[in-house]
Amino acid sequence: MLRRWSTNFQVRALFLALLVAVPACRDADPVQQIDVSMKNTDVYTYRIALGDEDGSRIVVQPKHYAVSEMRRGPGTQFAGEYRYQPAPGFVGSDLAELEVSTGSDAASAPTRVQRIVLRFTVTN
Repeated sequence: MLRRWSTNFQVRALFLALLVAVPACRDADPVQQIDVSMKNTDVYTYRIALGDEDGSRIVVQPKHYAVSEMRRGPGTQFAGEYRYQPAPGFVGSDLAELEVSTGSDAASAPTRVQRIVLRFTVTN
């Protein structure tokens, strides 16, 4: 009897998990991937938006960086941007993942969240 109840519970839990997860996958925004080749003395800047984003953040921090930051202010003309500079002497591959939220009317949550994956190839 206990085994039958346990199996029924597991089937129902799996059904509910799928019911919640499948619509979320269907409505998910695509991930934008950008390949960047650069020298280890360069600074790479990725312009996020022209000031209409509701928020942006670094989701995955690169492993080999001297600078990895989100910026927005008078120096960027109030547009969001991400800056990356490899660690001194670093040569190889690195990766940063960003998240940009848009679509808010200031009274509600953003309606769109975009993921941006920057794949860096750093040379001498």
